[in-house]
Amino acid sequence: MENISMSVEETVKKFFKTISDTIFNLSNKKEEYLKLIPPWCISTDILIIYYVESKKYSIYTNSYRKKDEVSLQIINNKKEFIDKLDFINSWLKESRDKCATSMLIPNQYPSNNTLDIGISGMVFTATSPKVDMIIVNDEHSDTLSEKDFDVKFSEENAKQMALYEWNCAFLGKSIFDIKNFDLYVKGIIDRLEQMVNLKAFKERKIHRYIYCNSDLILPPHKKCYFEKSLQDVHGEYRTSDFILERECGMPPILIELERPGMKLCTKKKDFTCDANHAKHQIAEWVDYINTNSANLSNGFEFLSGKKDRLVIGGRGLEYYNEMKNSKNDDTIMWTYDMLIREAKIRLNAEAERQNKIVGKNKPPIFKIKEITS
Repeated sequence: MENISMSVEETVKKFFKTISDTIFNLSNKKEEYLKLIPPWCISTDILIIYYVESKKYSIYTNSYRKKDEVSLQIINNKKEFIDKLDFINSWLKESRDKCATSMLIPNQYPSNNTLDIGISGMVFTATSPKVDMIIVNDEHSDTLSEKDFDVKFSEENAKQMALYEWNCAFLGKSIFDIKNFDLYVKGIIDRLEQMVNLKAFKERKIHRYIYCNSDLILPPHKKCYFEKSLQDVHGEYRTSDFILERECGMPPILIELERPGMKLCTKKKDFTCDANHAKHQIAEWVDYINTNSANLSNGFEFLSGKKDRLVIGGRGLEYYNEMKNSKNDDTIMWTYDMLIREAKIRLNAEAERQNKIVGKNKPPIFKIKEITS
C-alpha cells in the first residue's frame, strides 16, 4: 500500500517538474513571455491524500502557497480523517483570490472500496484526439482510474501540457484557441495570402488583420503600435502605420504599408514613384520624431536614436535580390510575398525549436520554395 502511495507521489512530482523544466527550456531567449505563464506551470505545492480503507487518492494543487513541494498524507480510517481535517483545511486556505478547493467536512470521508484517484484543482479535457490536457480549475474535481492516471500524468503528456501553455503565452491566446500550434499559425498565414491576392480586400482591412496577428506576421518585436499619431513642432500631424518596439539595444522599426496592387519595381529594377513616395512618408515620420520631443514621451522614449524603416507593398518575389539589397539603403523595401516568406521561415524555425525540446519529429509547417536569381 505504501509503495503504491509513494509511486503516485513520485509520478505527480515528476509530472509538474517536467512541465516547469520544459517551460524554462522553451523560454530560452524569450523570457518576456514567462509573465503570461500560469503560476502552476512554474511553482505548485501539492497535497496527496491516500485513504487506505477505500483505496482512494485525493490530489490538491495550489500555485499560491509559498512552498513548492509534494506532501503525502496516509489516512487509515475516518477517525484519522477527522483528526487531520484542520491540517488539510489549513493547507487549502493558503491560496489567493479563493483559488483553493472548498473546505472538507467529516461526511466527505470516501467509502467506496474501489481504487480511484480524485484530482481537485484540475480538470482533464481532450483538446485533440491525441492529447489530454490538464486545465487548472480550483472549483472542479475529477476521479480517474489508476490506468487513466498513469496516462494523463505521463512525462509525454507533461511536455505536451507545457508546450500548449507556452504557445498560449507566446501567441496571447487561450488554450482553447490553439489546439494545434502548427495548424493555428498556418491558418493565420494562409488567410493573409488570400487577402493580399484578392482585390476585394481593401488596404485597411489588411492593415487591421496584420495588427491583430503582428507577433506572427511582422518582424520580431516586443510591442506593436498601430496608427500612432506623430506631431511636428508646428502642430502638424502624421499617422504612422506601424511602429515596432524591439529588444533593448535594437532600433525600432517604422513600417509603411502600401496596397498589394502597387508596383514596387520598374522593369529596369529601379524603385517606382509609388515606392519612393512611401519612403518619403517614413522620412517625414522620422523628421517629426527627431524635431519634436513630445513624440518621445509616455512610453515612446525608445524612438530616440536610430530608427529602421520598412516599406511593404505590391506582390511577387521576382525582385527579391533588389529588395534584399535595399537593407543597405535607409529604407528596406518588401513586397507582401516577401513579408509572408520571412514569417514562414521564422515560424518554421520556432516550431522546429519547440519540437526538439519536447522530443517530437515533425515536418516543417510551411514548404518554402528556393529563390533562383
